[in-house]
Amino acid sequence: MFIKSALVSLVLAAAAIATPLRRADTIKVAVVPSAPSTSLEALKFTATVTNTGSEAVKILKYGTILDEKLPTKSFEVTKDGASVPFTGIRLSVSLTDADDSAYTVIPAGETITVSHDVSSLYDFSSLGEGKFTFAPKTNFLIVDTDASAKKTAEEPTSFAKVQVESEAVDVEITGDLSKRELKALESRAVSVCSNSSRKSFIDASYSEAKTLARAGTSWINSRGSGDSVYRAYFGSNTVSRVTSILNAVANESSSSRTLSCTDTYGACSSGVIAYTLIASTNIYYCSIFFNEVSTSSLCSGTTVASRNVRGGTTLHELTHAVGGTDDVTYGCSADQGLSDSNKLRNADNFNSALVSLVLAAAAIATPLRRADTIKVAVVPSAPSTSLDALKFTATVTNTGSEAVKILKYGTILDEKLPTKSFEVTKDGASVPFTGIRLSVSLTDADDSAYTVIPAGETIIVSHDVSSLYDFSSLGEGKFTFAPKTNFLVVDTDASAKKTAEEPTSFANVHVESQAVDVQITGDLSKRELKALESRATSVCSFTSQKAFIDAAYAEAKILARSGISWIDSRGASDSVYRAYFGSNTVSRVTSILDAVANENSRSRTLSCTDTYGSCVSGVIAYTNSASTNIYFCSAFFNQVPIDQLCNGTTVASRNVRGGTVLHELTHAVSGTDDVIYGCPADQGLSDSNKLRNADNFYVRTIPSDLLILFKTHRLYSASQPKPTNPPDAKRLAPNE
Repeated sequence: MFIKSALVSLVLAAAAIATPLRRADTIKVAVVPSAPSTSLEALKFTATVTNTGSEAVKILKYGTILDEKLPTKSFEVTKDGASVPFTGIRLSVSLTDADDSAYTVIPAGETITVSHDVSSLYDFSSLGEGKFTFAPKTNFLIVDTDASAKKTAEEPTSFAKVQVESEAVDVEITGDLSKRELKALESRAVSVCSNSSRKSFIDASYSEAKTLARAGTSWINSRGSGDSVYRAYFGSNTVSRVTSILNAVANESSSSRTLSCTDTYGACSSGVIAYTLIASTNIYYCSIFFNEVSTSSLCSGTTVASRNVRGGTTLHELTHAVGGTDDVTYGCSADQGLSDSNKLRNADNFNSALVSLVLAAAAIATPLRRADTIKVAVVPSAPSTSLDALKFTATVTNTGSEAVKILKYGTILDEKLPTKSFEVTKDGASVPFTGIRLSVSLTDADDSAYTVIPAGETIIVSHDVSSLYDFSSLGEGKFTFAPKTNFLVVDTDASAKKTAEEPTSFANVHVESQAVDVQITGDLSKRELKALESRATSVCSFTSQKAFIDAAYAEAKILARSGISWIDSRGASDSVYRAYFGSNTVSRVTSILDAVANENSRSRTLSCTDTYGSCVSGVIAYTNSASTNIYFCSAFFNQVPIDQLCNGTTVASRNVRGGTVLHELTHAVSGTDDVIYGCPADQGLSDSNKLRNADNFYVRTIPSDLLILFKTHRLYSASQPKPTNPPDAKRLAPNE
């Protein structure tokens, strides 16, 4: 299937992480205490932050040395190497809702000064009098000075996480060090939630947070620290250290901790969703929290990256309350860029990772139980036969207590289309497949794309494979036929839209089955795949459709080249790379992309005619494996150009024309296969199948990434107009 956006997502992330980091060298931070030796009451700090660069910088101030108004953690405080407990507040922040008041802008060449009174923010009494070391928090999130809130939240290249080097200062503190209470707003003496709907909203989010924590613990324990999402958000930290925090959330049972809809400490400023008072571990929700969505909405267009899921917010705050996490940075990209130690400390890493992990777990784990109830058996027409007489009968039995609904394309269930229903070998060598490989749209697939097997029943399918493999390439002898039983099992009542969008409505399952041996003798010369009688000549007489194919072809090659560049720069340890390509070497992955980028066959055609009658429900395009010609179905011409990903279309919807062509070209020039369809299913494959599966080259990314791709690489700039024809159209043109 589609091979497209793996590349897009990878290339764009590069721009997001690398480019803005240069600004860190031009920011200087210095901190001066009120005195080198002082009482706690008299302790104050003045911090200067200077921009020595040639352009202004805009920095999110929450939880950094720049935050002089909110009682957040602006210093790491230690005494003799031991951390002084922080007792102020920790925030959940929505970058989408944050206005300019959430940021500090420092013009080029200028300095800003901030003051801090930290007496009530740390429990100095726990360590007693003596010399305390104050290290300013200078993990800054720097955004484009002209970036809107929405752009900052959605576009990785509009912000960067930087670490500014600064000197810690020592202060001798003597006298009364008893814990000072954080002052509440005068007008908010009692924290209550008298609004019943808001109270119910908080209660629901609390339940969802604990569900996320339990499910996340289960998932991590089953997958281990080698899982790609785990490594992206938790690095090399041990499973036990991560799950101990999640277990604390899942088992939270304090009768004194309160969840309040009243902003008692006046911290609900721009972009703040909620905050936790560390001293009491009480949690306070701001007004924008009540615009967030339930966890189930992640299946209806809300993404993990948008960070507006109520259960995730409450989980974030509970990790502060019971797990002692901190706010090092905000946002998925920034979370993944932290050091391993900070990944464990940062509350946002648990929010982002847990939602990702749980959705993947639901998509892969829950329906897998059905695999044990599906039985497949294959019987050949005879143990020894000629090629023309070779036939197979397959029985698929559902021994379970409920019906199962299985996508049949490219599996043993597909008896009508000339797809790959068997892996065929002779003496361990693969027999070349010469049938067709498909691109499938789960959104457009109706019931005819699936086989439903009622509980306790068996369905029978027949296969004639004589024209689908080149048996002559290996000669007469014993051939082994292993039925393809990587099934995409969907909810029997799921609509096409739900199947395409909701990970919990389908699962990638593997059913164990026995291969069968057949002795084939006689004439093994290659049989031609039969075209439809009414389609003797494949042509594309529609000018508009030919132009559409041309543009999609150009976009496919752009994606391939850009993907190579990104993978070469980031390497095999990148989290997205590992999720979709596992432990496969960079050279093996980029060789497939190189083949696409450098495709120059004069004989291969791209056709808008359904020559082989395979444009059935949900099929977008297909490749004839013998000729490597590509055929586009009517659904393909409803797809969108790459730049539409910046206008609401997501890569996960898998309806981008350049991606479809790229997917098919990997079949045509690199021999990829269709092992399974769909993003969660792709990640669940073995490493060998990840490299074989065309759909693994399709990686989800946020819509704005693609616009960044064009801007960063200047693919479609004023000086280089957007191509309307393939760069090498003379070598490879659709049928005239």
